[in-house]
Amino acid sequence: MLTLAEVLEAQRDLDRLCADRPRRFTERYEQNEFYGHADLLKQVAGLPQNRPLHVVIPHGVGTGQASHWDISTPAATAYSYQREYDAPLSRNGARALIQGAAPFVYLAEMLGPPPATRRGTLFFPAHTIPGIDTDAEYDSIAEMLLALPAELHPVRACIYWTDWLKGQQRPFTERGIEVVSAGHLQDPLFPWRLARLLQMHQVAASNKFGTHTFYALHLGCEYLQVQRHPEYRAVNGREGAVVPGNDVLYDRLYSLFPQGVPVRTEHVVRLADDMLGVHRRLAPDRLRALFIAAERRARFAAAA
Repeated sequence: MLTLAEVLEAQRDLDRLCADRPRRFTERYEQNEFYGHADLLKQVAGLPQNRPLHVVIPHGVGTGQASHWDISTPAATAYSYQREYDAPLSRNGARALIQGAAPFVYLAEMLGPPPATRRGTLFFPAHTIPGIDTDAEYDSIAEMLLALPAELHPVRACIYWTDWLKGQQRPFTERGIEVVSAGHLQDPLFPWRLARLLQMHQVAASNKFGTHTFYALHLGCEYLQVQRHPEYRAVNGREGAVVPGNDVLYDRLYSLFPQGVPVRTEHVVRLADDMLGVHRRLAPDRLRALFIAAERRARFAAAA
């Protein structure tokens, strides 16, 4: 667990925080190590951190098709927190499925109350990953952020680690907008930093709906959508990495979050809780039992 003071101290050296790092090789499935998800679930379930989970865990809230990687990975059990992904993750019943809450839901319960005063706006640029770039116009977005009403200041930009390495923080820093980061996706402390940064802000904003949207609403922020989604493009032959969005869901989200208006209503909070599987939250002993059963299932499958 990280305190807000520790998170803010780490922001003093973003080169170090966002530096690339090798895989830890703790988990059987690499993406389970992303954003500290396996670490969080094992902490809740009371399992040792060096004991890998034998389940596939989606690494974020999906706004498009279920991940091909999550579906195709040869695991005997999948973990699902979005109802619409239950069928594909279970391969339509051919693979065992654990229906639980997003790991972030459990983390939120450990955070404690937010600061007495939440101020300002935390902006999440639509981030890139190795092999995928975006055509987002961050110079114009940075100007728009500066022009937000005084009550939505100060404004900070929460930069993704790959974008920091590419220098894509410059449109913000050149205009005096403070840049912060939750760190590298292989850093198990990533979700703690993200949660603390969200807790200190009144508004979370982005030019793309994504996991951060629903995390922010779950932690008490208003959400501000600016512009429409940018286009993504594959580079270095990574065309298969660009996952089509769900146009029906996007249209619904755009109707709920008019551009330029911070929103927090009971309806959008319920939507966020549904996307995060809050109603699926499992008690720690039940979660532990299901993970142990998944481990046995994997051994049987390997021996068959």
